[in-house]
Amino acid sequence: TVDFTANSVAARVSADRSILGTTFLANSEDLPPGIAVLATGALPFFTTVQKSPEGSFSADLTIAYTPADLALAGIVDGSPDEAGLQIVRVGGPGSCLRSGLPCTTSANCISDDGPCVNLLATTVDTINNEVTTTGLTDFSIFGVVNPTIYAPSLSIPGKGSPTTECAVEFLLADPAGESVLDSAGNPSAKQSCQDGDTSCDFDATPGQCTFHAALCFNVVDNRFPNCPTDQINFLDVKNPSAKQATKTAADLANRNALVGLTQLALALPDARDNDCAPFDVVVTMKSGSSGFKATKYKVKLKATFSQTIPSKPTAKKTDTDKLELTCTP
Repeated sequence: TVDFTANSVAARVSADRSILGTTFLANSEDLPPGIAVLATGALPFFTTVQKSPEGSFSADLTIAYTPADLALAGIVDGSPDEAGLQIVRVGGPGSCLRSGLPCTTSANCISDDGPCVNLLATTVDTINNEVTTTGLTDFSIFGVVNPTIYAPSLSIPGKGSPTTECAVEFLLADPAGESVLDSAGNPSAKQSCQDGDTSCDFDATPGQCTFHAALCFNVVDNRFPNCPTDQINFLDVKNPSAKQATKTAADLANRNALVGLTQLALALPDARDNDCAPFDVVVTMKSGSSGFKATKYKVKLKATFSQTIPSKPTAKKTDTDKLELTCTP
């Protein structure tokens, strides 16, 4: 909602919101520029407001969100983290979202420091799930974030050839896992979460952890500059296998979620860049005489895709990726 408190010229005003959270398919382009799918502390949409002719004005902006939006950002509805939300003007000048260092544009914010944002004074209505900022004198692209808890999602490639590793990659919401790296310096496929830690365990059930993850196809990844993909043609869910899915309800749910990615969202063949679909992995801890024990769970996928390298014929390639997720008491 845009409410003008002063306006020098009659004009056309448009306000639009990206659609992530309303469809099964996700893409980082639906988030504020510079923020990826499953980022902690960033609501999964952005709002664009325009006025033409602009003239001079003063306006108040209210942005509504849902409990589902909060959940995707790792924020509990009604929590202090929700009360810490702020509307941000994206693109600068301002400060890098994560470090707070001054910036003119997002190009000044290196690596995973987030985009350059202008943090706006914000009133949060946690009852009606709305945020409001007042006294705007120009419009732009706006996001809603809690800068004190913001953390990018983990972008986890496999450990195969750098010419094929971008075909399929995982994203994972786990801020603490950022420091857990593999031998190549990338976020490790082996990540853990303590039961009840709301930054990485997205359920309220004791004895299990629910991880928020996403599977991305045809990833444009500057870590693998020599990795072109034409399209993903087939995805084989290796683990949990069909046999394993008969053992527990969690195994069945996990396999169905992975198989469903190609049936509901990532319809194959898929040639779109950075196509992602979110899914959950439930890790149920084993129990012993002294209570619950740390339990590992493996997810393994194999993608078959076509690849065209300049001056070479199109070839069929494969990319196998896995996650090893541990739930600890």
